[in-house]
Amino acid sequence: MALNFAANLTFMFTSETDNLVERYSLAKQAGFRAVECAYPYDYPVEDLVQAKESHNLQQVLMNTWPGGADVGGYGIGALPGCEELFREKLEISVKYAKALKCPRMRIMASKQSSRFTPEEMEELDVFHLQQMEGNLTRSFEKYMPFVEHVQIAQVPHRNEPDSPGEIDYKYVFGLLEKSGYTNWIGCEYKASNGTLDGLNDLEEKKPNI
Repeated sequence: MALNFAANLTFMFTSETDNLVERYSLAKQAGFRAVECAYPYDYPVEDLVQAKESHNLQQVLMNTWPGGADVGGYGIGALPGCEELFREKLEISVKYAKALKCPRMRIMASKQSSRFTPEEMEELDVFHLQQMEGNLTRSFEKYMPFVEHVQIAQVPHRNEPDSPGEIDYKYVFGLLEKSGYTNWIGCEYKASNGTLDGLNDLEEKKPNI
């Protein structure tokens, strides 16, 4: 079963350009058909839409406003006393999501110390899951029935899937295929030596990025 990979424009192509809008073009040149990003709010939504549509890309995920340094950038959705500000920022996020035709938005609630529950795992971040729970085979069995989006990066340095680290991503990709997962897999990693050089691990799956 084919796996489908999306470029995370917050993490990828950062050595090539500081401009998020320009990374849409770089993602297309690298062969991606879809992108995701964390926080696009420093850029006019019209510029993002033009970049996305001119390169025939799908926007498959974005995050709500992360909050300021006082909350560590983890969001304010679950913080007491921030309800009005959260609603105000959520309206902006929804405006961006609608304009970009983005079907999924990650709600940044706040920094949480609790472990995952299946119902919270509509998005499965393999990088964080390995650090918080490990035992990926059993974790996938528990969570995948609820998952609508997956993100990948190597542990511990958040580099390419095939970089040295704790996770055997060939095995992980096999688990995803076995589970029947067909939605997008976000490449939420920092390239070690340039984004294009870091795509080697996905090269055999190139038609599906």
